[in-house]
Amino acid sequence: MRTIKYLLLLSSFGAATAFGQTITWTAATNPHIVQGTYTVPTGQTLVMEPGVIVQIQPNSTLLVYGTVIANGTTTSHVTITGADNYSASIDAKGALNFAFTDVKAKVVPDDNGVLLFSDCTFSSNGTVFNGTVIQATGTRAPYLQLDRCAFTGDGTFASASLYLAYATVVLRDTSFTNASYCSVSPGYLFVDNVTSDGSTQFGLNLGSDSDLFIDNVSVTNASYAGLQLSGDTRNGTNVLIGTNVTLEGN
Repeated sequence: MRTIKYLLLLSSFGAATAFGQTITWTAATNPHIVQGTYTVPTGQTLVMEPGVIVQIQPNSTLLVYGTVIANGTTTSHVTITGADNYSASIDAKGALNFAFTDVKAKVVPDDNGVLLFSDCTFSSNGTVFNGTVIQATGTRAPYLQLDRCAFTGDGTFASASLYLAYATVVLRDTSFTNASYCSVSPGYLFVDNVTSDGSTQFGLNLGSDSDLFIDNVSVTNASYAGLQLSGDTRNGTNVLIGTNVTLEGN
């Protein structure tokens, strides 16, 4: 077991702050416990190898200015867990590149962040959320791409959901089930082959004054409207809705 508290204070990681340094976490030293704030500075890469288990403690943050790569495989996922009260988080001001990773902690896409998830699951506290973040002047909205991912709620409001106040988002081959929901507003959006079932809110809440493409979407059994598209196209934005959009039982 490895407990990581404050990176800059641990002599064993004394060289970790050098620009271009790569740090590797292995399954052999599981679990990797984040307590307090663990910072991945600009220019540094943290690699999580297959089978790694990360436990983020209450009121603790994995703060990313550099890059975090989670190299899970089909047979050996990376697992990241967080406290039940959502006080444990990954704050992405830099880059996240996660593959075959089970995310059970809050992820916060922040200004200038680039977040890539492929073949990942989000459950329990695995919510992607920046709903209270205000974009700083002169920064770029975060970029989020989800390919072949699954959000599975626990049947209660806000569990394992995607809720962004601003972002550029690509959603492909991704599902939201069992009370999880998806809300991105405002934001630039590309949504293709996405399903939502059993949301306690809108199935998909998308748009607001930004370009939007949506096709091959199915929304069923949402508590409110299956698909809510908000915004104003008078400022020249493009809203393109394909022919294969199915809304049932909402």
